[in-house]
Amino acid sequence: NLEGVLSDAPLKKVKKQFNFLGPTDYTQILTLGSVECVTLANNHAMDYGSAGKQDTLTALEEAKIASVDEDTLCVLEKDGIRIGITASVMGLNQQRFLQQAQVLRNLGCAAIVHVMHMGQEYAQKPTAGQTRTARFLAQQGVALVVGHHPHVAQGLEQMENTLVAYSLGNCVFGGNTDPKDTDAYVLRATLRFSEGVLRETH
Repeated sequence: NLEGVLSDAPLKKVKKQFNFLGPTDYTQILTLGSVECVTLANNHAMDYGSAGKQDTLTALEEAKIASVDEDTLCVLEKDGIRIGITASVMGLNQQRFLQQAQVLRNLGCAAIVHVMHMGQEYAQKPTAGQTRTARFLAQQGVALVVGHHPHVAQGLEQMENTLVAYSLGNCVFGGNTDPKDTDAYVLRATLRFSEGVLRETH
């Protein structure tokens, strides 16, 4: 979750409580951390308007980092297995997701990972909306749901063959020098395939 704008231009802020901006060479932090894909489906990607988001996309492309948002899909491939990534922010458009999932399956994706940006900030438990969204995604055969936005680490839940991480907390966060909660975790999920078919996620 890349929650902020990367730009070296003198951009105009959007009027809101917090606006996050960093220089484009911050992409080096991502590449040094072996980050291959980021989501811009969050409530800060447009902190500096469409110009800021475009600068962010350009910086990511130049660093060869893929990105995904509500309208953009990502396909990662390793050892002949394709994984599709979708994303949503503050709610899921179910019809759009179903269309995107079909596109990914038509492209040969053996599994779909959904990145979910929603919930209540600093709430220790997921909201009913987070749970409903995760359940819908699980019913559609999504392998892994990864959440963020609450700024705290929330729980994991196994829904049939779908692993749900409701909120990872803050991994690297410069927007607040003294956050209310400093706990966070890095999720390592294993997707097991047999003959190109997803068998389990844990």
